[in-house]
Amino acid sequence: MSAPMDRKRRRRAKQRRRLGFLRGAALVLAIVGGVLVAAGWVSDGTAAVGTSPRTGMELATPMLSARRVPDLVLRPTADLKMAKALAPLAQQSPPDSCISVGQAGGPVFELRPDTPLLPASNLKILVGAVALEVLGPETTLTTRVVADADPVGGTVQGDLYFVGGGDPIIETGNYDASLMFAPQPHTALEGLADAVRAAGVTKVTGNVVGDDGRYDDLRTVESWDPDDLSNGEVGPLSALSVNDARDRTNGGDLDDIVSGAISDPAADPPAHAAEVLRELLIARGVVVEGAFASGEAPDQARQIAAVDSLPVKGLVAQMLQFSDNNTAELLLKEVGRERSGVGSTAAGIKVELELLKEWGISTEGVVIVDASGLSGADRVTCTLLRRVLDHGEADGLLAKALAVPGENGTLLKRWVDSPAREAVRAKSGTLSIVTGLSGWVRTPAEFDLSFSYLINRPGANIVQDDLTRQEQLTETLLSYPQLPDPKVLAPSEPRPVGSGS
Repeated sequence: MSAPMDRKRRRRAKQRRRLGFLRGAALVLAIVGGVLVAAGWVSDGTAAVGTSPRTGMELATPMLSARRVPDLVLRPTADLKMAKALAPLAQQSPPDSCISVGQAGGPVFELRPDTPLLPASNLKILVGAVALEVLGPETTLTTRVVADADPVGGTVQGDLYFVGGGDPIIETGNYDASLMFAPQPHTALEGLADAVRAAGVTKVTGNVVGDDGRYDDLRTVESWDPDDLSNGEVGPLSALSVNDARDRTNGGDLDDIVSGAISDPAADPPAHAAEVLRELLIARGVVVEGAFASGEAPDQARQIAAVDSLPVKGLVAQMLQFSDNNTAELLLKEVGRERSGVGSTAAGIKVELELLKEWGISTEGVVIVDASGLSGADRVTCTLLRRVLDHGEADGLLAKALAVPGENGTLLKRWVDSPAREAVRAKSGTLSIVTGLSGWVRTPAEFDLSFSYLINRPGANIVQDDLTRQEQLTETLLSYPQLPDPKVLAPSEPRPVGSGS
């Protein structure tokens, strides 16, 4: 017998075995259905007329629901129908784009899923997942006020030190009110000033000194556009960052200092933080004889007051829902510090790459240089983003931290009249030449689909149609899975004896 003929026979035998297995699975379903009917159940999971009353032990999901049919039987059909439904969207997508859709950890539909592209703020999904795992969801970051010695008679002899703990959202109320999506979750600096006064401090004979030694002193990422700092996209990076380290010292009064009326990036973020705290203390009747400065608190300093940040899960939610670039960058530095003792962007990225490897996610062609996605050097794949979402699971903390259409945040005015409005949780991201959307869709059939859709337009600007396509994707996913009615698989109920043919 020739080798080609032998291979053909083996292949046909394999196909017959596979077909036999599928037929066997269908037969099992039919038998199970018959048993259920004979036992007094009908295919919608309710007791048949004339059977025993409900016991409270009934199945929450009908036995003949599509969700109970073996994945081996239904998944290929559902995926093929979804691929057909998404084909027009794939054809309309620009050449530099990718799509990856998954369900239960496996791919459903893909378009160039492993092509590295600019992710914009979709990159924040990665730092969110890593922060939750490395730092722990309930961990808080503590900002402290300390002195060389306890106050005596209400007086702090010497300097009062303001020590940063990495909290990225220490803000004054006026500053928060000035933000695009206000109000936002934040750590109120006024509360810390109140705590200092409540500790009995009425006078400081020295300066208020800001200490941000928890992280390195690199304020930016080299590949960022300098305009991002000047236009407020991100503030100078510091472990003691008040009001995103936007400087209020340019001759303004107290209201200017704490509200954001003057908005240059602070040349010395810890000194700027010390200035804002100093003004708040003075407003509360504390006499501060010195000025403000940056420096290092003594190791044996005595704590006077402290304030904790939101737990990490709250910081991740604030970052994802409001696309806060500062929060992303400082969380990445904290991740690096936790694992290596070095609070730097480079150390944090090293941890991210290590975890991606542990999670079994390929980094081939991937380039990560920051946490926020502001850099034009970042490159990730749709597969990577979708699989990071899958690692966090559809009902996990990462998924719950994503923005929701119609709620305060970056998706507030998206999906206004869309049938997918109630089904989407996602992270958007848009720069001049890139837009992306990654997240989850829960279908009416209660299937959770993870997805990532990146569009790049090198040398051109993103157009409104690109944003519309994101909504079209989520709306199409609502139809998953398109399957035969599972009642078809159930045997018909037996006719009463003597009923005729």
